[in-house]
Amino acid sequence: FHFSKLLVYMGLALFICRIITDVITTLLPADSFPMIKEQTMTNTSLTDVLLSVLFAPIFEELLFRMGLYNLLLQKFSRTVSLFICALLFAVIHGYQLQGLISCLIAGLVFTFIYDNTGNILYCIGAHGICNLFSHIMNTLKG
Repeated sequence: FHFSKLLVYMGLALFICRIITDVITTLLPADSFPMIKEQTMTNTSLTDVLLSVLFAPIFEELLFRMGLYNLLLQKFSRTVSLFICALLFAVIHGYQLQGLISCLIAGLVFTFIYDNTGNILYCIGAHGICNLFSHIMNTLKG
């Protein structure tokens, strides 16, 4: 486990997720499409932040990357397994179109990180940072 690698992967995941989210919001503004609900984390209590920044990433990464992805690899190619895992990760979050696309991209990034490093800690760190960034952005938005 290399802390410097963790920082690189967390930064990469955050950068990719932020760029994709900005592009999606530009192309599909939520106020122009009433059926699209913007992905937000509106609860900012310490408990909610801890749940989404620490506990959810641990649980979800163990479930989706270590569990589901490894299971899918037994039946499918790496590419198919990566996309199925990321798609199920996105769908299980229950967001509308913008959030679904954002979670799909995040799921692809997290699965790619796991596939290339074999270390779930990098995924947990990247996932936690993305969730923390969402909390910070939503707090600043008011």
